[in-house]
Amino acid sequence: MSKLAKISLPLFTSLLFFAFLQGIATHTFEWLQWLMMFFIVYGSVILGGFIIKQFEVQKIDDSYRPFVSILIPAHNEENVIRNTVLDAISQDYRDEFGKRLFEVIVIDNVSSDNTPVILKQMQDEYSDLKVVYQGQDAKRGKPSALMAGLRESDGEVVAVFDSDTKIPSDFISTCIPYLSDPKVGGVQSLVRMYNAQKSFLTKAQDDEFAIFTRIYQEGRDFLDGAPTLGGNGQITKKEAVLSVGGWHEHALTEDLELSLRLYEAGYNIRFCPEASVYQEGVENFDALVRQRTRWALGYLQCLMEHTPKIFLSKMAFNKKLDLSLTLFSIFLPYLTLVGYAYLLLEITRIFMFYTTLPSFILNFLAFAFLVNASVGARVLGLPRKSLLYVPLRYWFFSLHWLIAYVQAMWKMWLIWINDEVPFWDKTHHKGLQEETAKGVSTVFQTIK
Repeated sequence: MSKLAKISLPLFTSLLFFAFLQGIATHTFEWLQWLMMFFIVYGSVILGGFIIKQFEVQKIDDSYRPFVSILIPAHNEENVIRNTVLDAISQDYRDEFGKRLFEVIVIDNVSSDNTPVILKQMQDEYSDLKVVYQGQDAKRGKPSALMAGLRESDGEVVAVFDSDTKIPSDFISTCIPYLSDPKVGGVQSLVRMYNAQKSFLTKAQDDEFAIFTRIYQEGRDFLDGAPTLGGNGQITKKEAVLSVGGWHEHALTEDLELSLRLYEAGYNIRFCPEASVYQEGVENFDALVRQRTRWALGYLQCLMEHTPKIFLSKMAFNKKLDLSLTLFSIFLPYLTLVGYAYLLLEITRIFMFYTTLPSFILNFLAFAFLVNASVGARVLGLPRKSLLYVPLRYWFFSLHWLIAYVQAMWKMWLIWINDEVPFWDKTHHKGLQEETAKGVSTVFQTIK
């Protein structure tokens, strides 16, 4: 943990603790009321930007054709790695003579299963496939693997895919034009779940990425805000990545952490909704909580480390605000829960609060998410019958963040006390018997 984060963590926790104590003692949470109001207004503005964007034609430069290095980090991915590599090799990104304008580099990050065996077999089949085999002394984790691949890359641009990804053949060709602007350092695609039909959890994860993440990313992109990289289906300029020091080896959300450093260095990031990658959704609740706890811990790392840097940087105020709200968005499930608690206490008269805002506004804030979500879902073309149950399904699904955040904060304090290095808790991928993008929920077939 950095010195800045060591100072920020106790300071931030103390402020939050005393703010709640003051609210309980005085029967007023005025700061919390206005914070809830601010997040809803902010979300509505983003939604408005997203809606307007649907009626505008995107202007991009198709003449920009840099050489691309495709990086695929892998640790114990024997169930999925072969099909992902085949998808990467099959990209249609070529010059006018049919020559490939890309290379594929797989980084085997200390695998103990058959992943190295499969990769060696594929090297025999495809002579131009590059594989970096990291030995037992190598640092485990995606950032370390990506840095190893970056050192072997020849491309001007670097594309990153997780090892369980289904990649459409036109993916690179679709995304690359977004990088034509010299000020743009990266572009993020849409992410979907190819096993969305498997269970409630996988459907809800597809909701999360296909609707809510898309609205948030595309709206910010249109309003010249600060879209962020998502780790899978992301493309960055190699020069930009190197200029900020590459991927941070101790970052648990290396995509978000890299995004913040790119913005602090003066680069922009775009969102490309026309391109999608398909990944495996987590299929059981325990694995989901472990995954989201790692994400929450990564957000807390970035919150403590980068919030001061963001405000001291030279980036535009709207980007500073956007990135700050992105980092603080981890607390949104708790703010929503506060809204429900206030509504319950007001009805039962168990404990009275003095409010600055009229009570009906606070009651509305508790359910404003569902309204915004339904509007956004309709703009994306979902059937009318799904406009209520899809947001409700996602609302129920998002309650897992309440558990993940508590665990993440606990782990954050353990890291602070023991001066430990965060452990990369990797998500296991099973793969499908028939691994195609056809597993995507039929509700979302209209979303491209």
